[in-house]
Amino acid sequence: MKKKPTPRPPPTTARALPPAAATGGAPPALAPTPSGYPQWLGELKDRIRTAQLRASLAVNRELVCLYWQIGRDILVRQTREGWGARVIDRLAHDLQTAFPEMKGFSSRNLSYMRSFAEAWPDAEIVQQVAARLPWFHLCTLLDKLRTQEERVWCLAKAVEHGWSRSVLTMQIETHALERSGRAMSSRLVIPAPCLPWPPNASRHLSVTCRPTPGVPPRPGSAGRRYRYGSRSSGGT
Repeated sequence: MKKKPTPRPPPTTARALPPAAATGGAPPALAPTPSGYPQWLGELKDRIRTAQLRASLAVNRELVCLYWQIGRDILVRQTREGWGARVIDRLAHDLQTAFPEMKGFSSRNLSYMRSFAEAWPDAEIVQQVAARLPWFHLCTLLDKLRTQEERVWCLAKAVEHGWSRSVLTMQIETHALERSGRAMSSRLVIPAPCLPWPPNASRHLSVTCRPTPGVPPRPGSAGRRYRYGSRSSGGT
């Protein structure tokens, strides 16, 4: 006698999930809007933008310092160990092979790194001041200015006024240095917080630290005057 097959249970119908709200579409209903919600939302947006800016500045600082270290190593090995210029091409190939997802390791950019380390040999100055500008701002200073005094002057002004790369280029090309009516040994203002400059730096350029409105200066930095200058670069 054959057994009757056991009947299978009917398939379970999954509950349909509500469609996800499209980005930029109508927001989910929130009625009534809680008291204080718009102000809180505005504060959160400000915090997020501030965090994004800080992260961007931190990444830029690390990148500029890394480029300076690479340039210094190239310069040291070429100077002390007699490595020729072709080592830059070989290094560019090896780094691009090892880090194909990263940009910035072309032969041209490695040459900029070498010139950057030669123009600013002091690591402390690079970390405290030069790293406050994007890398291509620094390349513009190396390309368009031949003396270190001019580079330091324009670097301080770019930091002080927040110049974009195009504005920096325009200021250089229109001879802002001569039209300013200030000698390169005059006082330059860099926005606080100002960090101490090495006391043994060459005495070519003075910088006076003044607080920026709304930004508390570092203890003892406001009103202090520093002088800085270094030997000219050997070219780019």
